[in-house]
Amino acid sequence: MAFSSGKSAPSRSETFKFFRGNFPAVSISVGADEGDWRYFQGGNRELEPLVLLPGVSGTAEHFFKQISFLSGKGYHVIALEPPAIDNVPDFCVSMERLMDRLSIRTAHFFGVSLGGFLAANYAVYRPTRVSSLVLCNSYLSTHIFSNQNPLASPFLSFVPNFFLKNIVLQSFDSNPVLSQIADAVDFAVEQLDCISQEVLSSRMTMNCTSSEVGQMRLPTEAITLIEVKKKNTNLLSLLQIALQKHTQPSFIVLTFCLGDIADGFSPWIERQGHLSSRMNY
Repeated sequence: MAFSSGKSAPSRSETFKFFRGNFPAVSISVGADEGDWRYFQGGNRELEPLVLLPGVSGTAEHFFKQISFLSGKGYHVIALEPPAIDNVPDFCVSMERLMDRLSIRTAHFFGVSLGGFLAANYAVYRPTRVSSLVLCNSYLSTHIFSNQNPLASPFLSFVPNFFLKNIVLQSFDSNPVLSQIADAVDFAVEQLDCISQEVLSSRMTMNCTSSEVGQMRLPTEAITLIEVKKKNTNLLSLLQIALQKHTQPSFIVLTFCLGDIADGFSPWIERQGHLSSRMNY
């Protein structure tokens, strides 16, 4: 599959134009020692929010369909884009400061890939502020990535951005796919160009640094797993096994059998109707 060099179909869509026109991007600093968080917010702000966290190559814009759809239903939705933070403890502290700055006492969290890993870590760090947790194509340990790249994490901050982005692009499916999936990939590639070297290298550093989520104290009914199936992947089964070590072995599992798709960003760009209907809380 060739990546588009022009504006992707999703970014030209009326839904994205509506999103851009109605949900302004906000940047906020929560500490002098770190960069700004960036976010979009919509819906009834009197309600407990649903907080959306992207993966390694994601931006807050990746959730434009969810913000538009769910806020239109009256839900309070916040799509976050963290600053350059290269370790889990600092992320949890920064997340706590952000919650305080936005006057959010508790929230529901949806995280994809690295975003799910970080959300799960925050649930361990401050369980009283996490009402529920949805992990999409995610994991509870980075050991598999650190074992594959044992020498990478100390040096990623020095790698040029074009090289980091090329590493990310190589992880995208290059096989022929359905047009709507190709559109989702094009949008993700387009958004990747908006991520700075400092932010991208910090996310990749976290992904390549050996770390594991601790014992979670959330009620098992508050944890939902979502997998978008690809050929030759058993990510969900691995996550289920990992969760049994961290929680009671009873939790909700939702599986999307979509065949070969691109990376984990695809369900909320390309399969918005499937995913948003399951994000009611």
